[in-house]
Amino acid sequence: MSSSSDLLQEDAIRRLIALYAFKLDDRDYSALAAMLHEDCVMAVGSFKQTGRDEMIAAVANMQTQEPGRHLLGPTVVQLGDQGHASAWTDMVGIVPGPDSSQVIAGTWRYHDRLVLGEDGWLFTHRFLHSPAEPLMWGAPSVPTR
Repeated sequence: MSSSSDLLQEDAIRRLIALYAFKLDDRDYSALAAMLHEDCVMAVGSFKQTGRDEMIAAVANMQTQEPGRHLLGPTVVQLGDQGHASAWTDMVGIVPGPDSSQVIAGTWRYHDRLVLGEDGWLFTHRFLHSPAEPLMWGAPSVPTR
């Protein structure tokens, strides 16, 4: 059974992941940067960015002209040793379509690695892959329990 401290840490990680999606949709890149470790890595398929500045520039370039939405499913969190954790979250991307409609751009799964900093949890790695892609090297496998 998890301790109340563990449950609080897991909740803080879930909150970080949800806020990342909100801030990305709001194009609040300074808030996003504050959620990333300075040496963070983002990998999407064969595309890889290293460092906070490269990652923010990359996600800014991925955005559609009109804002869309990142809808998240439940997040599974696994706390590790010494302020490290992994998390897995399914995501649906919704983008503007013709005639003011909304269309599903795709579905993906985040495989995240995080570290506990002085001011809270930070992303160190964000692996994002579609269902048809194999798990990228270095991405944490989804736990069985």
